[in-house]
Amino acid sequence: MTTVKPPTDVSEPALGIAPFDPAQLTEGRSFGDYVIGRRLGSGGMGSVYEARQVSDGRVVALKVLNVDLNKFDARDRFLREGRSAAAVNHPNTVCVYRTEEIEGLPTICMELVAAGTLEERVKSSGALPFADVVEFGIQMIEGLAAAHDVGVLHRDVKPANCFVRLCEKTVVFAATSL
Repeated sequence: MTTVKPPTDVSEPALGIAPFDPAQLTEGRSFGDYVIGRRLGSGGMGSVYEARQVSDGRVVALKVLNVDLNKFDARDRFLREGRSAAAVNHPNTVCVYRTEEIEGLPTICMELVAAGTLEERVKSSGALPFADVVEFGIQMIEGLAAAHDVGVLHRDVKPANCFVRLCEKTVVFAATSL
C-alpha cells in the first residue's frame, strides 16, 4: 500500500539540485507543454497552478514540487505519489493525467475541478444542508475506498482537498495531497 505522508527525515545527503523557487512560475510563463495560469494553492510539498496544456488546449491543474529538493527523498516520493494517484480511476477522485519532470522540476498534471473546494464553499455560503453533508460524505468514502483498492492511502483528507462538481452535485477528492 502506498502511503502519502509528509517527509520526516531531513538528514539525507544533498542531491545537488537547486530548490524550486515558486516565483519562477508566473502567470503566462511557458513551462514545458503548459502555459501557467493563476496559482490555485500550496501546501507542505507542492504548489498547484491552473495551466493550459498547449498540445491539446485543455485546462488542467498542475502540481509542482516546491520543497528544497536537496532534502529528503522529496523528488522520488513526489513522482511516486503522482504515479500511484494515476492508478485511481473513480468518479469521486480527481483524474491524474501524467507525472513528469519539466525543466528538472517534478510535476503532476491532473483534472481541474473549477467549481472549487468544500472549504471554499462553506466559507462563502455557510454550513451545508444536512442532506448534502451526508451525500458528500458517502461520495468521499466511495472515492477513498477506490484509492484503497489500488493501494493508495490518502493521509490528508480535509475540505481543502475535496472539490465540488456543482453541475453534478458530486464531490471529488485529490488522491494527491498538497
